[in-house]
Parts: sequence; structure tokens; C-alpha cells
Amino acid sequence: MAGAETNLEQKRKRAMARLKAALENPTLLTEVPPAGRSEPAPAGLSALGLALRNWRAFLRGGLAAALEAEQPLAGEPSLRDPFRMTVAEYHQRYFQSTFMRNIFWMGVPTLKMVSDLWIYQEIIHQARPDIVVEIGSHFGGSTLFLAHLLDQVGHGDILSIDISREVYLAKHPRISEITGDSGSGAVIEQVRERTAGLKTMVVHDGDHSEAAVRRDLEAYGDLVSRGQFLIVEDSIVDVFNPARYRLREMDGGPLPAIRAFVEARPGRFEITDLHRRFLLSASPFGYLKRIED
Repeated sequence: MAGAETNLEQKRKRAMARLKAALENPTLLTEVPPAGRSEPAPAGLSALGLALRNWRAFLRGGLAAALEAEQPLAGEPSLRDPFRMTVAEYHQRYFQSTFMRNIFWMGVPTLKMVSDLWIYQEIIHQARPDIVVEIGSHFGGSTLFLAHLLDQVGHGDILSIDISREVYLAKHPRISEITGDSGSGAVIEQVRERTAGLKTMVVHDGDHSEAAVRRDLEAYGDLVSRGQFLIVEDSIVDVFNPARYRLREMDGGPLPAIRAFVEARPGRFEITDLHRRFLLSASPFGYLKRIED
């Protein structure tokens, strides 16, 4: 019918009215939206988290869709789909596609998120460990990356632990290797001997099942010196809802092991918020700093 408002125009008007009301009354941002617009907050969700969730649901009422239809965020058509991705969708695509398998450091495959590698650089510059124990090196890209960071600060060595060296490519004067199961008593004893009296940082990127991470944290976590970091990789596997998407076929991953380790040592390790630095991280709650002996 001529002169009738289109569905898009109606949606835009309703959304703009909601936005105007929210700007005039900010408390609306922390109130539960109308029925059907938001799920109940899960236990443990912070006030800020609830506010962000409700604001996202609020926008779903029409503002985001209306603005995207009228003025797409990306003017370049080929970039519009990537720009529409949520953070969760980006993480899923990163691990599910070839993104992660096409990251190299100086020609060596490096199975990390680039944002996490930058955090590693900040930690190395600040903490300047005498030795970094890397549990799980695979191709050795991150091992070589860490060695080059230590070159830049002019101090420190890398001790790489892996059960196999079939695809391992890293070579550098600062790197030494122990080949064997990180859970074996012989390997644990060698690592203790090599780190004795040294400022020690530990990176766990081995078997990501809860049982294996618990075992390794018990064996190596207490080697970390005060002021140094224990980094537990790939806790992202515990963040996704398995009903929607499973990163790995396992019951429990690093995150419950991290929590159990910290809770058993009250006041000794702090779970930092470094994983939030760039919003994207494979290791949420995985950057632990030792604050007491």
C-alpha cells in the first residue's frame, strides 16, 4: 500500500525509541529486557556481564538490524560478512577453519592466537624469567617465538618438553629439549633439576583434558617463581556451550583444572585478566601470576 511504513521503518522507529529511552535513563541498561528478549542470568554472571547481555538483547529488538540494513558497518561489500561476526563466532571460526593452521613464526607453524602471542611478549618483557618451561611444543613455532623474545630482552632460556619430535622444527641456542611424557617421573625430575634456583615461568600447552592438565599443574605449577607466570593454554575449549559447538571431544578441559589448582593454593596464585587485553584469547583465565611463595 502506498504511503504505508515498511517493516524496516517500523523496526527502526521502535529501536530508536528504545535507544532514546535508554540514553535518558541509563538504569534501563541493567534491567531485564521484556520477556523473550533475554535469557535469565546464569549463576556467577557479574552485574557488568548481565548489563552487557541485556544491552545486546535490547539491540536485537531492531536497532542493530536497522542500522546494518541502512548503513552497513563495512562499506566494502566483501568485508560485510566478517564484520558482522560476533566474538564467539570469530573464536569458533579461528579454531574450526584454517586460520590457526596458517600462522607461522619465522617459517615455523605456530598454533596460537596472535593476540595471545602479544601478551606473551608483554609478560617476557616485564617478568624476564631465567627459564621458560614449555610443556607441549609440537612444531616449535611458539618455542622459537619465545626464544626470540628472550633474545630481545637479552636474558633467559627455553626448556621444551614434548612426547615426540617428529614434526618439531625449532632450533635456537636458547632452546634445549626433553623428549618424553610430561607426566613421567623421570621427565618431572629432569625439569626440577634444570629449574632449581632459577626464576621460572611455565607454559602448559600439552594434553588439554582436565585430568592431564591437573596432573601437570600439580607436577610443574609450583616450580613457578614469585612474580613469574603459569600460562595454561586453550581453556577456550571449556567456554563454548557443547550443545552448540564442541572444540574437542572431551569431558572437561583446562578451566576446571586451573580453578582446582588455584583453590588448593589460596593466596599463592592470582588468575589475572590478561586474557581480556585484546578480547580474543585461546586461554580465558589461563594467565596465572604467582604472588606468594
